[in-house]
Amino acid sequence: MNKREYIISLHNDIHQNILGMIPEKFKKVCLYASVVDEKKDVTGEMFFYYFPKGIMKRKPINVYEIPELFNIDEEAYQKLEKKLYESIKKISRYHKNKQKQPWTNLTIIIEGTKYRVEFNYNELLKSEFSDYERHIIWRYEYLGISEASYNREERKILDKYFSSNEYYNSKNLVFEYNFYEKPTNTLMQFNFEGNEIEKPEEVLKEKEEKPKTIYIPPKVETKMVTNNIETEKKKKEKNKTQIKNKNEKEKQQEVAEQEETTEKVVRNQLLNY
Repeated sequence: MNKREYIISLHNDIHQNILGMIPEKFKKVCLYASVVDEKKDVTGEMFFYYFPKGIMKRKPINVYEIPELFNIDEEAYQKLEKKLYESIKKISRYHKNKQKQPWTNLTIIIEGTKYRVEFNYNELLKSEFSDYERHIIWRYEYLGISEASYNREERKILDKYFSSNEYYNSKNLVFEYNFYEKPTNTLMQFNFEGNEIEKPEEVLKEKEEKPKTIYIPPKVETKMVTNNIETEKKKKEKNKTQIKNKNEKEKQQEVAEQEETTEKVVRNQLLNY
């Protein structure tokens, strides 16, 4: 795999992770993430919005509101958020090893088949703007929200930014790529890992008719073990002791399988929308 193929594979991971977190059709996605090294501790933030498809759906939706809007287990959804940010940090580490002046933050825009990344090199640790102020500025620049929608304090932040040296001296590097030849209904045709799957046949009930998705360990396995114990008990009593005294390796494997099942439950729920 050459350099270009490797970079594209990194961005493809981010692309698929984003698609796997949005439970409905959308027109556009805008994501911001910063990755800053300070005394070898990586700090930063991430937030992103999407514009749903539909005549009446014009306002961007903050993805951190998805668990409440679609009745999805919040803790499990946070694992998907963490996985997405980890994939962004992976690109950051790659560029830090290749560039003398690595980027500090990026903006990703997905619209149709187009995937666009704007790398920004502003020194965030020396910036006169806080994370909150930077969020206000970014929303104004990328989400198309009119200035009239902001309150007085937020407008002061915008005025300060557009007259600052940071605005006039900002340096951006753009990366663009088309991941598909034609628009794809990714939530219905691809799972979280990007493998092609069939369109789900069942549609989840309305929010008020369904409880939040909470993982419950499979009862089938428990019944099977119990039945085995009862059967072996009649044959050889000592097998009961062997089953109860599972070694530590088997217990760790069961915990790992339960965590994996938890994540799959949330992914499947997202796919059903």
